[in-house]
Amino acid sequence: MLTLALLAGIWSSTCIQTQISNRNQGFAKETYTIAKNGAFEFKREWFNDSDCSEPNGTDSEAGTIVLGSKLSGFFITQDTFEADFNTQGGIDLGAIAVNNNKLRVARGVKNSSMRNTMLGLFDFTKQN
Repeated sequence: MLTLALLAGIWSSTCIQTQISNRNQGFAKETYTIAKNGAFEFKREWFNDSDCSEPNGTDSEAGTIVLGSKLSGFFITQDTFEADFNTQGGIDLGAIAVNNNKLRVARGVKNSSMRNTMLGLFDFTKQN
């Protein structure tokens, strides 16, 4: 069973190449900081280079995560749970899983009634 207490901590990605939109593309490091009460902060730091050493801006948002039921389905891993990400911009219905001490997240479209259950390609590792 996945709980907020198990999620609590700082989870970071490695330097990844990504494109969010035509405005934001390049290399990024992403971090979720999650508290035991479900409060979270998400930060995406943009970089100009593949070593993530030349900063080029930051995106961030804060809110709360509400965990729901365990998900099941053909393409859904066994330890994936509903996760509602409540932010000032709205609620996005997603999913979250922790396997082998790696966090994977699916985020939906804000204020959509459809839940995104496709976990991201990139893992987040818990920082000590």
